Amino acid sequence: MGIKEFLFNKYFPKILPKEGNGNLTLDERANLAKEILNNEIYKEAIKKIEVDLFNIWKNSSSNDTVGREQVWALYQALNRIDNWFVTWVNEQRIERILQEKKGLENK
Repeated sequence: MGIKEFLFNKYFPKILPKEGNGNLTLDERANLAKEILNNEIYKEAIKKIEVDLFNIWKNSSSNDTVGREQVWALYQALNRIDNWFVTWVNEQRIERILQEKKGLENK
């Protein structure tokens, strides 16, 4: 199974809300995001894509502004994917801190 099938079949249908009807709890979403971020094949694939994009940019003509902009857009999209996973993990951390603080205030 390729990385695309792995990610889309195993994780994305669970993580991404279906038609605005998200059915995962904060913890479930964060835990799945952690699994992805810690998955060695995912990390390897992201790194290879980053290297490929850099090499495409590096070897492109300085006059090819359209091509360079497309590579930049792809790089930004790749980073946005990772940022969403990190955001979901951080949301869980923040929620736990707020719950702990609330628990301390109620004592």
